[in-house]
Amino acid sequence: MGSASSKNESVTEAFSKSVVETLNSSFISIAQTSVSSIIPTQTISIAVKSSSGAINIGGIQQKVVANIDVQKFLTQVSETQLSAMLESSIEASAKENQAVENGLTIGASSADNSSSMSVRSENINRIVNSYSYSQLISDVQSILTAQTITISAESDSGAIDINGISQFVQVEILSKQVADVMTKTFSDIVSSSDVSATKVTDQTASSGLSSTAIIMIVIIVIIVILLGLIVYFKFFRGSSNVDVNVRQGRGVRIARKYHH
Repeated sequence: MGSASSKNESVTEAFSKSVVETLNSSFISIAQTSVSSIIPTQTISIAVKSSSGAINIGGIQQKVVANIDVQKFLTQVSETQLSAMLESSIEASAKENQAVENGLTIGASSADNSSSMSVRSENINRIVNSYSYSQLISDVQSILTAQTITISAESDSGAIDINGISQFVQVEILSKQVADVMTKTFSDIVSSSDVSATKVTDQTASSGLSSTAIIMIVIIVIIVILLGLIVYFKFFRGSSNVDVNVRQGRGVRIARKYHH
């Protein structure tokens, strides 16, 4: 059970990572066509007070260099385009990782009259539909807005060091948020598929025992029939031929005697 959980977690992580990368690439392309200003609207404000000692602030980076027009961004992505984008991210993940592909198709083993391709298609649709267009609108409006990082530090003595502050492109957060929803659905599919596959395997094993018993019965019946035929031909048919030969022999001798 622990092994199955670890396996599912590994596959889920691979799916999530691949989907994030694919979606991020797509969203960044859209964002680049939705820029309203090349002047940064995100700021980092630092207020530092020190009675004595040194204050060192370094390594601060601001990676967002343009303001994304939210409405313009949304006009670049229709509901149909979103579905196609999500499906492409799933296909890319399945292409990169065979375990993800298996996770999308293993359910076919437990589906009645369903091919693996049919089950795969149903699972992909289920994952795509888990993230709605209305969710995208809400997420874009809440994520792709100006954000401010404010740092306040006070020291009566000694040094204050603030290093390595980075403010990443908010599109990456959007990609991660979309991927999280899809990954949850994929994880549910993989988990249920494992259960179904185990159930089918158990059923197959039980069916195999029944088939073996039937085969053994058939073999025994055939052997009994063959033995019966051997006994019949050896004893009953054999004795009948002897009687006939004996009768025929007497008839010849009687005829010869009468002739003389």
